Amino acid sequence: MTRVLEHLRRFILHLQQKASLEFADWGFILSNMEEFFDCFYGLQSVGYRHCIAIAHDMAEKDEITGRLSIKPMLDGQMRNKIGSYVEEMYMTRVEVQPATGKANYIVMTRPVGNVSQARTSRNIDTKMEADFSVLFK
Repeated sequence: MTRVLEHLRRFILHLQQKASLEFADWGFILSNMEEFFDCFYGLQSVGYRHCIAIAHDMAEKDEITGRLSIKPMLDGQMRNKIGSYVEEMYMTRVEVQPATGKANYIVMTRPVGNVSQARTSRNIDTKMEADFSVLFK
């Protein structure tokens, strides 16, 4: 998703022959992202069982409360709205064992600590191995 949004932004700048986006352009980007997710979600109705969108993450600090949260690296309102377009959201991370240096790839399925953008309605563990064959049993 991060790359799709970057390409969309560059495409809009190219079409409008501008060097930077103006306020009205962000509405155009948001409506295109909403349309993308409507189409993406529609794939399930034509037989695709699992449709997966991936975005980088970013730390965001609330200047008033000082609370640090980790959210998808998407521009504008979509950063907070993304959860309304998908059935489940996961946060992935790598945990390295200090003694051996071995990396474990983990999926967070529910909000924990700074991770607010993780949720599922299924009764599964909060921390799971990052393996689709395990996650989508």
